[in-house]
Amino acid sequence: MKVEDITLAAALKILEADDTMLVDVRTEAEWQEVGVIDMPHKVILLSLLLGQDRELNLNFLSDLQQLGLPLSTKLIFLCKSGGRSAHAANMAAGLGYECYNVADGYDAMIAARSSCHIRLGGDPGI
Repeated sequence: MKVEDITLAAALKILEADDTMLVDVRTEAEWQEVGVIDMPHKVILLSLLLGQDRELNLNFLSDLQQLGLPLSTKLIFLCKSGGRSAHAANMAAGLGYECYNVADGYDAMIAARSSCHIRLGGDPGI
Protein backbone atom coordinates (compact mmCIF):
# COMPACT_ATOMS: atom_id res chain seq x y z
CA MET A 1 0.00 0.00 0.00
CA LYS A 2 1.14 3.53 -0.74
CA VAL A 3 1.61 6.00 2.13
CA GLU A 4 0.01 9.40 1.64
CA ASP A 5 1.70 12.53 3.01
CA ILE A 6 -0.88 14.78 4.65
CA THR A 7 -0.98 18.08 6.49
CA LEU A 8 -1.75 18.59 10.15
CA ALA A 9 -5.24 19.83 9.27
CA ALA A 10 -5.94 16.73 7.19
CA ALA A 11 -4.65 14.48 9.99
CA LEU A 12 -6.99 16.06 12.54
CA LYS A 13 -9.92 15.64 10.13
CA ILE A 14 -9.10 11.95 9.47
CA LEU A 15 -8.73 11.35 13.23
CA GLU A 16 -12.43 12.15 13.65
CA ALA A 17 -13.25 8.70 12.23
CA ASP A 18 -13.69 5.84 14.69
CA ASP A 19 -11.40 3.50 12.76
CA THR A 20 -8.36 5.80 12.85
CA MET A 21 -5.39 6.01 15.25
CA LEU A 22 -2.42 8.34 15.42
CA VAL A 23 0.97 6.68 16.03
CA ASP A 24 3.49 9.08 17.58
CA VAL A 25 6.91 7.61 16.73
CA ARG A 26 9.03 10.25 18.48
CA THR A 27 11.37 9.25 21.31
CA GLU A 28 10.42 9.08 24.97
CA ALA A 29 12.63 12.13 25.57
CA GLU A 30 10.69 14.09 22.93
CA TRP A 31 7.38 13.11 24.53
CA GLN A 32 8.68 14.35 27.89
CA GLU A 33 10.25 17.55 26.55
CA VAL A 34 7.54 18.89 24.24
CA GLY A 35 4.48 16.84 25.15
CA VAL A 36 2.00 14.65 23.38
CA ILE A 37 -1.34 15.15 21.70
CA ASP A 38 -4.08 15.13 24.31
CA MET A 39 -6.28 12.53 22.65
CA PRO A 40 -5.41 9.44 24.74
CA HIS A 41 -8.07 7.20 23.16
CA LYS A 42 -6.73 7.99 19.65
CA VAL A 43 -2.93 8.18 20.19
CA ILE A 44 -0.41 5.34 20.34
CA LEU A 45 3.07 6.19 21.67
CA LEU A 46 5.49 3.84 19.91
CA SER A 47 9.08 5.03 19.39
CA LEU A 48 10.82 4.20 16.15
CA LEU A 49 14.17 5.10 17.74
CA LEU A 50 15.25 4.06 21.22
CA GLY A 51 17.60 5.42 23.87
CA GLN A 52 20.09 8.26 23.86
CA ASP A 53 21.85 6.72 20.86
CA ARG A 54 18.54 6.71 18.97
CA GLU A 55 18.96 3.16 17.74
CA LEU A 56 16.29 1.79 15.43
CA ASN A 57 13.60 -0.07 17.38
CA LEU A 58 13.97 -3.51 15.79
CA ASN A 59 10.71 -4.56 17.45
CA PHE A 60 8.70 -1.66 16.04
CA LEU A 61 6.54 -3.75 13.71
CA SER A 62 6.02 -6.57 16.18
CA ASP A 63 5.14 -4.02 18.89
CA LEU A 64 2.62 -2.48 16.51
CA GLN A 65 1.13 -5.89 15.69
CA GLN A 66 0.87 -6.74 19.40
CA LEU A 67 -1.57 -3.87 19.80
CA GLY A 68 -4.08 -6.05 17.96
CA LEU A 69 -5.42 -3.32 15.69
CA PRO A 70 -7.48 -4.68 12.82
CA LEU A 71 -6.00 -4.10 9.37
CA SER A 72 -9.03 -1.92 8.63
CA THR A 73 -7.66 0.65 11.11
CA LYS A 74 -6.25 3.73 9.38
CA LEU A 75 -2.93 4.75 10.92
CA ILE A 76 -1.60 8.30 10.90
CA PHE A 77 2.11 8.52 11.73
CA LEU A 78 3.71 11.53 13.40
CA CYS A 79 7.27 12.51 14.36
CA LYS A 80 9.03 15.85 14.86
CA SER A 81 9.27 16.87 11.20
CA GLY A 82 7.89 14.04 9.04
CA GLY A 83 10.98 11.92 8.26
CA ARG A 84 10.82 9.15 10.86
CA SER A 85 7.06 8.98 10.59
CA ALA A 86 7.32 8.47 6.82
CA HIS A 87 9.68 5.55 7.41
CA ALA A 88 7.40 4.05 10.08
CA ALA A 89 4.30 4.52 7.90
CA ASN A 90 5.94 2.69 5.01
CA MET A 91 6.88 -0.17 7.35
CA ALA A 92 3.30 -0.44 8.66
CA ALA A 93 1.85 -0.20 5.16
CA GLY A 94 3.85 -3.33 4.39
CA LEU A 95 1.69 -5.11 6.97
CA GLY A 96 -1.45 -4.08 5.09
CA TYR A 97 -2.55 -0.98 7.00
CA GLU A 98 -3.80 2.15 5.27
CA CYS A 99 -1.17 4.67 6.41
CA TYR A 100 -0.72 8.40 6.35
CA ASN A 101 2.31 10.53 7.24
CA VAL A 102 1.96 13.96 8.82
CA ALA A 103 4.56 15.54 6.54
CA ASP A 104 4.90 18.73 8.56
CA GLY A 105 5.29 16.78 11.81
CA TYR A 106 4.81 17.68 15.44
CA ASP A 107 6.58 20.98 14.84
CA ALA A 108 3.45 22.09 12.95
CA MET A 109 1.30 21.02 15.88
CA ILE A 110 3.40 23.12 18.26
CA ALA A 111 3.03 26.11 15.94
CA ALA A 112 -0.75 25.58 15.74
CA ARG A 113 -1.34 24.47 19.31
CA SER A 114 -4.07 27.03 19.83
CA SER A 115 -6.23 25.01 17.44
CA CYS A 116 -5.07 21.52 18.46
CA HIS A 117 -5.54 19.31 21.48
CA ILE A 118 -1.93 19.29 22.71
CA ARG A 119 -0.70 18.57 26.19
CA LEU A 120 2.75 20.11 26.49
CA GLY A 121 5.38 18.65 28.82
CA GLY A 122 4.27 16.84 31.90
CA ASP A 123 3.52 13.14 32.02
CA PRO A 124 2.64 11.75 28.60
CA GLY A 125 1.47 8.52 30.21
CA ILE A 126 4.59 6.51 29.43
